[in-house]
Amino acid sequence: MTIDWLRYARYGELFYSDGTLLTDGTWLVRLDEPIDLLVENPRLPREIVIGALDASRVVVPDSDAVPLKWILPPNIETPACPECYGSGMAYEECLECGGYGFIECPECHQETACGECDGEGTTVSKTEKCAVCGGTGDDPFGPSMQLNGAKFCGRIISLLNLLNVKKWHLQEHRLWFSFDGGEGVAITLSDE
Repeated sequence: MTIDWLRYARYGELFYSDGTLLTDGTWLVRLDEPIDLLVENPRLPREIVIGALDASRVVVPDSDAVPLKWILPPNIETPACPECYGSGMAYEECLECGGYGFIECPECHQETACGECDGEGTTVSKTEKCAVCGGTGDDPFGPSMQLNGAKFCGRIISLLNLLNVKKWHLQEHRLWFSFDGGEGVAITLSDE
């Protein structure tokens, strides 16, 4: 799975990335396999980024291998994701028309709307989650939600859902987590 990390970064900017360590100041991820995403003039030096991950690091115990259960505050409607229109699934190029949206009638040679994609050129994936909302179907910049009483912004929630977090541990104002391909920490919203 390819992730557009900048989409989940606050203001679309990473403070540091060497391809293995990435942070926007509200989340920090260490990847097992490096990616081709470098920040040429990082706002944070590598030592601080490593220190932030290692200083009060928590090894997530196997007993914490439970799904993240987000709670939406009552009476708040969550807008649909602008990318998947609320389906939570990724869109793929239509195999029938090659993404064109139209096919040529073999008998009269006129173009007609593709029956598979209804002329859109894309179809809903049966296996891949939407890269924008992480499969929730909700706008990633939608309302904050709670996890065991701690509040997180919609952008971080979507990133965690997309990463398919396997294990997590909430400690003070930090959520430590592990996923297939790495580990990380996310910061809760302050109580105002």
